[in-house]
Order: sequence, then C-alpha cells, then structure tokens
Amino acid sequence: MIATVRKLSEFFNNSPKRQQHLVKNIKELLPNNNHEVLINVCRTRWVARIDGMDRIVEMLLPVASALEDISLNRDENGDRGRGDWNVDSRNDAQSLLNAITFTFIVAIVVVRHILDLTRPLTLKLQRKEIDLLKAKDEIALLKHALADMQRNIDVRHHQLYVEAVELAASIGVQPSMPRVAVRQVHRANAPAADPEVYYRINLTRVFLDHCTQHIDRRFQNEVYSCYKGLYLVPKVMLSNAAVWKARVREFCNDYRQDIPNIAGLDGEFALWERMWRDQQNVRADPIPDRVSDTLAEVDKHAFCNIYTILQLLATLPMSSASSERSFSTLKYLKTYLRNTMGQERLNGLALMYVHRDKNMDIEQLIDLFAQMHPRRIRMANILHDDGV
Repeated sequence: MIATVRKLSEFFNNSPKRQQHLVKNIKELLPNNNHEVLINVCRTRWVARIDGMDRIVEMLLPVASALEDISLNRDENGDRGRGDWNVDSRNDAQSLLNAITFTFIVAIVVVRHILDLTRPLTLKLQRKEIDLLKAKDEIALLKHALADMQRNIDVRHHQLYVEAVELAASIGVQPSMPRVAVRQVHRANAPAADPEVYYRINLTRVFLDHCTQHIDRRFQNEVYSCYKGLYLVPKVMLSNAAVWKARVREFCNDYRQDIPNIAGLDGEFALWERMWRDQQNVRADPIPDRVSDTLAEVDKHAFCNIYTILQLLATLPMSSASSERSFSTLKYLKTYLRNTMGQERLNGLALMYVHRDKNMDIEQLIDLFAQMHPRRIRMANILHDDGV
C-alpha cells in the first residue's frame, strides 16, 4: 500500500506535464480543494507518511481521473486515442490505475485513520528540541485512544468501512475481498462471510494490534526513568521546583551503583538549587538548558554526585539527530539542474541554509570576501560618468 502511494506521488511530481493535467482535474472535480500536489511518503519522517496518505484520500477522485485520461490517451476535449501521451506514461498510468483496488482503498482509509491518532505525538517527538518527559501525556493519551478503538472495534471499523465504500464508489470501484485460499502465506487468510467482516479481521484488527504492541515496547516505564535525570539541568530544575528532586531521586535509584555518595544527595540537591537560583538573578548569560552546557560549568569536586549524574545523562542515546537535516538540505541545493556545483560553494550554501537563524552582518561579510579575494581590476561604478 505504501509503495503504491509512493509511486502515485512520483508519477505526477516527476513530470510537469502530468502534474498540470492533475491540477486541471482537481479544479474541475474538486473546485473547493486547496491542495494540488501529492506528498511523497518519506522513509525517514513519519509525519510525511501520514500527510501523504491523507492527501491521497483527499484527492483520489482527480488522481484516478487523471490516470484514466493518460492511460486512454485522451486529449483536452476528452477524445480517446487523440492525446499526446507517450507509451511509457500510458503504461505506467494503467498499472497504477489497476493498483487502486478496493483492498487498497480500505487499507489506506484504515491505516490513515490509525496513524492520524499518532500525529500529535509524532510532531512532538520529531521536533529539534525533543523532550520525552513532556511527551509522556501524549503517549498515555495515544495508548488510551488505541485501547478504546480495540474495545469498540466493530463500531469503529464499520465507520471506516462505510467511508471506504463511499470513496470507492466515487471512482467506480465495487466492494470486494480477496479470494480465501486453502493455504495462504503472503497475506491474511481468515475466512469471512462478507467484505466488511473480512477487512475487520484481516486488516483493521491486525494493524491496530501491531501499532499497540510497538508503542508499548518503545515507550516502557524504564525509558522515562532514564530521562528523569534531565530535571537536574538548571533551566528544567527551576521551572519544575516542586517535582525535580523526586524525579532525580528515581533516576538515582536505577543507577545506585554508579553514584559515588548516595547518602549525600539531599545536601547536594539543596546547594545546587540555591546556587542556580542566586545566579538566575545576577547572571548575564542564560541559564544552561542542556546537559553539555551544565557539565561545562559544574564543579566536579564540590558536586561529585551531580557531576556523575550529568555524565550518565550524556551517555544516553539521543532521539533526535540534527545532522540528519543536512540530507534534506542537499535535495534543495544540489539538483540535476545544478549538479556542477563545486564542493566549496555547496558547503557554504548548506551552512547558510541549516543555520539560517543566525544574524549575520552582510556588509562585514562583503568586506571579508573582498579582503580574501582582491580583484585585479578595479570595479567601475556604472552610475557615475567618471566610473568612481
């Protein structure tokens, strides 16, 4: 199903002519629609997968109409066999049109609905400044929503099935189900009396159980215990004055064998909080909000326990890697039309794009560039007659 969605988006996005024909069908069939481009289901960003399936469900009618026009080689007047589509486009369009079956429609409606429940949590966890502790409420809310859907699977699936039937009817696809064979190893094969029961047993229930199991395995209670030590960071500590000691104490209980002086934690906690509260009023620089910045300022002899806790936090695996954003940047900077770009210029443009929030003095950069690369010929000012 995901592969079909990706092929549909690539089929139109990789050809301006096909995309223009899709836009024409969207304006005719969905005049109030605000979207005109299909979203490719990205393999790394989960939100892009959700958006891609939402866009397919929203624009399935004009997409199917555009594929039919291309496969039948229709012209602008709708005359069959008189268009200017090449053979490869017609064959690819027919192949994609054959892939839009009732099974595909039911699958994308069900999967899209379940993944839409994960959108708030996904957006929070894919931010640059990720905080798993703040996302704990969204994780609990998602687990409750999936559990509620499992308890009311008959009613919820019926609603999704009706939506799939209406969507299939808009493009002329009749409800059906795959043939139930005696032996089947490549797909679910539970027998059912009608298509609705078949997809409830073999699709909705299976995918819902799969999502629930993965979320329970990824977000276990031990994960929160590891990250509770982040409350020791000064900025987090000052904003959570009522609970930070209890949270860090839970972290220390899990790493008791690594703490050098477990009995002296209360004294260090009291001095640590007082020190940063005093510095908050007189300090010119901002209070540290990261483990690395806090490690650079902590006195490891006076706060041996806190220093050890910060070292343990520094060894925990990160859930968000900013370096991966450079791969997305390269797609915008170096394309097939700009493939002759040199390495020095590419590095410069990539740094400017990634760190575009930095405030830079343009005049100072121009003066620095002029000093590093002096011109042999003095540039004339064309606005004056004397060229000065």
